[in-house]
Amino acid sequence: RNLVIQLVARGEVETTLTRAKALKSAADWLVTVGKQSSLNSKRRMKRALLSENLVHKARLDIAARFIERNGGYTSLRVTRTRKGDAVTLAKVQFLH
Repeated sequence: RNLVIQLVARGEVETTLTRAKALKSAADWLVTVGKQSSLNSKRRMKRALLSENLVHKARLDIAARFIERNGGYTSLRVTRTRKGDAVTLAKVQFLH
């Protein structure tokens, strides 16, 4: 949940590859729900994002960009290997 909140707030997040794959799925779901204009979809987003400001940003800024698109709202890119524990890091960001 915290990674999804950070992705909406910042537009991109760098995390481990496994977490990035889960984040991509959750973020795509969030945009799909945000494209709907029902009260229920707004409440579902509020449960996921915990902040009315982030719900507003996700619905008006992020979801509005993808009205014509039917999926694949985020991109996952492998960036580097972390030096301390040699884990693969990836960056997840919303497409433009």
